[in-house]
Amino acid sequence: MNHKNRTFALDGLKLLFMLLIVLHHSTYWKDIFHHGYMAVELFFVTSGYFLMRTLDHKPHMSAGTYMRSRLSRLYPHYLLSLVVMFLSTSVYRAGTITLPMVLRSIPELLLVQNLGIFSGGVNYPCWYLSVLFFAGALIFLLARKLPRKWFNVLGAVCAVSSYSAILVYARGSMETFARIGVFYLPFWRGMAGLFCGTLLYQSHALLQPVFRKFARLFQVMEVLSLGAIIGLMFVPGRTDGPILLLILLLLLCVGSECSVVERLSDNPFVARAIHYEYAVFLNHAFVIGMVRKICQERLGLPPFINLPILLIALVVYSVMTQHFVSKATSVLFHRKEKVNRC
Repeated sequence: MNHKNRTFALDGLKLLFMLLIVLHHSTYWKDIFHHGYMAVELFFVTSGYFLMRTLDHKPHMSAGTYMRSRLSRLYPHYLLSLVVMFLSTSVYRAGTITLPMVLRSIPELLLVQNLGIFSGGVNYPCWYLSVLFFAGALIFLLARKLPRKWFNVLGAVCAVSSYSAILVYARGSMETFARIGVFYLPFWRGMAGLFCGTLLYQSHALLQPVFRKFARLFQVMEVLSLGAIIGLMFVPGRTDGPILLLILLLLLCVGSECSVVERLSDNPFVARAIHYEYAVFLNHAFVIGMVRKICQERLGLPPFINLPILLIALVVYSVMTQHFVSKATSVLFHRKEKVNRC
C-alpha cells in the first residue's frame, strides 16, 4: 500500500471521527454517548503518522521550518474561528466585550491556552490544537537530534508511561485536564498519541509483506475494530483503555493494501468532504451553540430535529469559511509577493 492510499484511509477515518466529536459536543446523545471524546486520540495518532512521513520525505527540514509551515496552514482559519467564537460568546454572556474577556483570550490567540500554564479559551475544542502544535514541534526536534533507534525507544516509553499514568490517575478516563506534579496530563496525552503515530508509520513500512499475505484477515480486523470502537463509546464505565487499544489496532490495519476504509475513502464525494474536515473541527462549537440557542432554547425543537439542522448548518458554514479563508490568504500572500518583488 503506497503513502497516497494510506492518506486516503487515514483522512477517511478522521472525517468519521470528526462526526463522532461533533455528536459528543452537541450533547444530544449525552445520556448514552459516554466516550465520544476518545475520537481525539485518533487525531493525535494520525498527526504523528504524518509528522514522521514529513521527517522521512524532507530530511533537511528544521523544526523551525516545520512549525512555520504548520502555522501558515492552520492559523488563518483558527484565527477566524477564534474571533467569531469570542464575539458571539461575549455578546451572548455579557452583552458587551470587557477587558477580562479580552485578556482571557490572549493565550488562545497565541495557541498556548492548554499547555499547563494558561487555561481556558472560548473555542473549547481547540485545546487539542494547542497541544498538537507544541508537542509536534518537540517530537520533530527530538527526531532530528536523536538516532532513529533511540527516538523509537523514547517514543515507546513515553506512550506507554503517559497513557498508563493518565488512565490510572483519572480512574480509567482519558478526558482529564489535571496534572501529576509538574506534568500536565493533556500535553502528555498528545505526546503519547503523536509518538504512537511515528511508530505506526514505521510499522506500516515493515509489515507490508505481512499485510499482503494476510490481507483478508486485516480487512476483518479493520471492520471489527472500527465497529467495536464506536460500540464501546456508548458503553458506560471504564472503556477508554480498550478503545485506545482498538484505535491503534484500527490504524495499524489500514496499512493493508486491501484496506476497507481506503476503498471507501477513495471516491470524489468523500475526498471533497475531507477537504473541509479542519473547518468543521474549528467551527463546530460555534455552530452547536447557535443551533442550541435558536432551535432548542427559543423554538423548543426536539433533538431528532435539531441534530440534522446542526449537521446541515455546520457543513454550510464550514464550506463558507473555508472558501473565505482560502481567498483571503491567497490575496494576502499574492500582495506580499508583489511587495517583495518591488
